[in-house]
Parts: sequence; structure tokens; C-alpha cells
Amino acid sequence: MTNASKFQRLSEAQNEIVADIAGRFPRVLYPVVAYGSIPTLTTTDSQLFTFGTDSNGYAISPMGASIYPSLNAIPNRPWVRGRDYIPVGATGIRIPNNNTYSGTLYYVGVTPPQDITGVVVGSYSGQPSLFPEASRELIALKAGARFLEEGNRNLEGADRLHAQYDKRWKEWALTWRTQYKDGGAMGMTGLGLAVTGQYQTATII
Repeated sequence: MTNASKFQRLSEAQNEIVADIAGRFPRVLYPVVAYGSIPTLTTTDSQLFTFGTDSNGYAISPMGASIYPSLNAIPNRPWVRGRDYIPVGATGIRIPNNNTYSGTLYYVGVTPPQDITGVVVGSYSGQPSLFPEASRELIALKAGARFLEEGNRNLEGADRLHAQYDKRWKEWALTWRTQYKDGGAMGMTGLGLAVTGQYQTATII
């Protein structure tokens, strides 16, 4: 198996885990950053606003995003969906009734993590995004189980990894819901998961 294939499997496992967390208690994944670092929406006509693009040029589709007309409005005065804005798919919003908005719009939400690559590119570390770092064991367990299930390689081994994953998931879910209840369980920097440098092998089983 090539390194690229291993990293792809790890990235897919991380995406599943983040989506699962976001579906249960998304607030734990909200970024904990200075107000000046809260992301903004972009527009060219002051009517249609988008969440921008990621490092690969793909449109960002944050999960559970709240829209704010100013930094002072965060977190208690978000815009109301259907009154202040209309969602446009998952990648943007539109100002209702052919109106325009000339101010800056901010959003707080769960942005899907970037791929795990193990390669540093600019400000992107290529590392897993879950915090605390030890919780990243879930990524390896899920990726390993998926690998063993492919082509029925080792279903018994996959079942063992699934059982271990379920046990550890419950323990980490408690950690997230108590210690990360106001956000911070996902970021773009931190220690790697069996990734020690550029183009190193990631161990998933």
C-alpha cells in the first residue's frame, strides 16, 4: 500500500468521525480563536455570500454555521435563517427580497477538516485535526477496520477494531462534552498520528 493510499484512508476516517461528532454535539468542534481570526463570508455583489474555499480550491461547506453581522454579535445575536438570510445550498447565503448588505458577515461553524497528508504546505501542517491529540487514536481504529473489511481481508480483526473504537468513542465523547463544551476539539495544528515527517508512513493497523 502506498503512503498516499494510507493517508487517504486516514483522511476518510477523520471525516467520518468529525461528521459523527457534528451530528451529535457540534459545539465542541467550534473553533476557539481570537475574534480577529473568526472567518468571514465573501461576496462580489453584496447579495450572495459564500464561505470561501479551502486549500484545494473547493467550496467550504461548514456544518451548523451561525451567521453574525458583527464581532459584537457573537455569540448571542446571530442572524435568523429565513428572515435575515436564505441558505444557498451548503456553500453560501443570500440576502432576502433582492436586498443587499454592505457590512462584513462572520460565521462560526464546523468546517470539514483538511486531508491528512503528513506534508507541511504553507500554514497547513498536513496533520490530523482532532483534539486532544490522544483522541486521534479513533482515526487509526476506524481506518484500520475499514481496511480489514475491504474484500473481506480479515472480518474478525475488523470486528475487534470496531469494538475497540466503540469503547474509546464513548470515553472520548465524554471528554469532548465536558472539557470541550465551548469548542476547540478540532484545529489545524498539533501532533501527528503516526506521522513523523514529510512522506513518512502512517500506521493504520
